[in-house]
Amino acid sequence: MRIAVTSAKGGVGKTTTAVMLAALLGQERPTVLIDGDRQGSALTWRHQAGEQWPGTLPVERWTDPLHEQLTRVPSGVHEGLSHVVIDTGPGDPERMRAAVAAADVVVIPVGARMLDVAQLQDTARIVAGAAHPGLSWGVLLTMRRGATRSGEIAPAVIERDGFPLWATEVPLRESIAAAAGTYPSPVPAVYRDLLEELREVNAEGITDAAR
Repeated sequence: MRIAVTSAKGGVGKTTTAVMLAALLGQERPTVLIDGDRQGSALTWRHQAGEQWPGTLPVERWTDPLHEQLTRVPSGVHEGLSHVVIDTGPGDPERMRAAVAAADVVVIPVGARMLDVAQLQDTARIVAGAAHPGLSWGVLLTMRRGATRSGEIAPAVIERDGFPLWATEVPLRESIAAAAGTYPSPVPAVYRDLLEELREVNAEGITDAAR
């Protein structure tokens, strides 16, 4: 499975989501995490984790064009690799489009704040423009505070605007924020829930997260 984690907005949990999903997939089968953020967020995370980070989960710097890089990455069980997770940076439409075109599933993290939700249109336009038959994609609500007004309104606005929304939501938790720069062990359960949802939708061949 190839997963792209992308958003035109920064600070919404893209790299955290990519690292968590890659760590989970890497526990099962060989996986590679491709850092497409020009600031090198995933590579920095890997560097800070040091010896904690297993050698079985390589983090590669994005090289252009992406489709040629992926041809050099073994993509099947027989070649020893089963999964690729692609992290992209904010404000980089070209790389966002390339990641979406290469993916089976796309996750668009959006903070549970109205400012973040208001900027979702730009990301959705890029994803929709690069979508291909069989692609599954949806919005992942992140940093959601419990019973707050923004936490209640944000998902309603996303669905009202017609964007597919993953059922899993990532809460605002210190334990998740504190995982930055470490190899997450164990991975927070919410990301296991997200991975199972991605697998289910991808297996069904649904073109977005809406049921």
